[in-house]
Amino acid sequence: MILDRSEFLTLRATPSSTLTATETVDKVNLRDGKYNRAVFVVKATATLADPADELGIIVQTTYDNGTTWLDLTNTTLTNAHSTVAQTRVQHVGRASASGLVTPTSDGSMTDNTVVAIPIGMALRVMTIKAGPSAASYTYSVTAWVTQ
Repeated sequence: MILDRSEFLTLRATPSSTLTATETVDKVNLRDGKYNRAVFVVKATATLADPADELGIIVQTTYDNGTTWLDLTNTTLTNAHSTVAQTRVQHVGRASASGLVTPTSDGSMTDNTVVAIPIGMALRVMTIKAGPSAASYTYSVTAWVTQ
């Protein structure tokens, strides 16, 4: 019998901060590095003063110990979400066998999207601020990864 292996991880806890540009948290190494599926839970509250302000929370993976990062999920909060607590649950499944190539992207993924690629050897979170005002925010990202 083959047992299903899985891990539950906290990629970022909930400290408050003010963001004016891009922030990347330290990577979290995976025990096994052979996971095909993940569920990410992003909980966030942001104060976005200008209608053009956006806060993107991107979960990334690496296959080469951090030299290259690929975007897995993008949760984007806009001024319409300002000061309202948001919880987003995102599922990343196995890559399809279609032969399509997923282009690498490092922080440039389309807003509110998910890609279907296997999970690499580590995960991290990148936060990107767009718009004229600084954003104050709190957020956390947890992950459950499995074969």
